Amino acid sequence: MHHESNTKDGFEGIFGYKLHMAACASYDFPIAMRITVGNANDSPRMIPVVQDTESRLNGFPKSVVADPGYDAKENSEWVDERGGAPIIHKRKPQSGLHQGEYTADGIPVCECGEPREYAFTNPTTGVHYYGEVPDCRSEDNNSLCFMSILVNPKENIRLFGAAARSRT
Repeated sequence: MHHESNTKDGFEGIFGYKLHMAACASYDFPIAMRITVGNANDSPRMIPVVQDTESRLNGFPKSVVADPGYDAKENSEWVDERGGAPIIHKRKPQSGLHQGEYTADGIPVCECGEPREYAFTNPTTGVHYYGEVPDCRSEDNNSLCFMSILVNPKENIRLFGAAARSRT
């Protein structure tokens, strides 16, 4: 249901509603939902919908998949703290997300801005290891570009997501 109105500038405004819904991925069946006015921000609505889901499932979901409207540090951390995997698509632009330390894909860069080479991930801790930058433009052999680094996903759940967990 919506209502249209004309404004002085010639644009029409449309009033509507949004449905925030959680569904079971295995059965494509809705589990919880909330309706808000159309101009409400999506992000603060995620936690209440997932809480409703948790009470109906008698446990926390293994993963929470959401569109960019729900992208917020608080949402990702909240899901991770409860043992779920936050799979929340990132909003564009991602100002403040990388702080010049990562590419848009979450790969760390050296001080010259070149992406580092992925080495491996520790299966116990989930920490990612990245090696030196082979194509670095630095002329300083003591540059940090030639050092390996560790990236702990827990330090930025929103960018990296959480380490995979097994569930019983």
